[in-house]
Amino acid sequence: MTQQSPISWTPFYDRVQNGGPDTWLPKVLALIDREKRAGARLFAVDLGCGEGRDTRELLKRGWRVLAVDSEPEAIERLRKHPDTAPHLDRLSTLTASMSEASLEGASLIYSFLALPYVPKQEWTKLWNAIGGAITCGAYFAGNLFGDRHHYAAYEGVNVVSESVARALFEPFDVLRFETLESKGIDASGAKVNNHEFRFVIRAKD
Repeated sequence: MTQQSPISWTPFYDRVQNGGPDTWLPKVLALIDREKRAGARLFAVDLGCGEGRDTRELLKRGWRVLAVDSEPEAIERLRKHPDTAPHLDRLSTLTASMSEASLEGASLIYSFLALPYVPKQEWTKLWNAIGGAITCGAYFAGNLFGDRHHYAAYEGVNVVSESVARALFEPFDVLRFETLESKGIDASGAKVNNHEFRFVIRAKD
């Protein structure tokens, strides 16, 4: 029996807004830097940017960023954050669903803690757009929730098994794939089981 989604975004934004990026983003950027494929085309699309901790890190590292989120509060917090101010000339924002974003010209598409909340009716459109951008040279990195995640019981949260995740990425070159499972605390302070798959993919040579 499914339950209503536990997500209340304002407490989550409050909890993370003054922290740095998640540990996955620096690993992704280090991998891209080693590959030396992005060249001078440092343009990232942050899908489901939230209050902007990963967008701010990308801006700090010299990237141009399109930050996308359906929550107006998220975009407002990102634009008003003091660490964003020095980089506003390289920041574009879009208040819309992720499937409405243009990915044209992106060298990195990043989506962390966002893909599990894509409405099922929008998934195919979004995935086709991401696949097209990968074919044109973009990296795609982020995470998916695994089927043992605490939120698997909640309505509106997408979870996948490891075999499904790997099948989803099979057409691409999987540069990094990690499975994480641990106990943690969510934005409301509740104890949860975290189960996720983190990935970096690009087009096959």
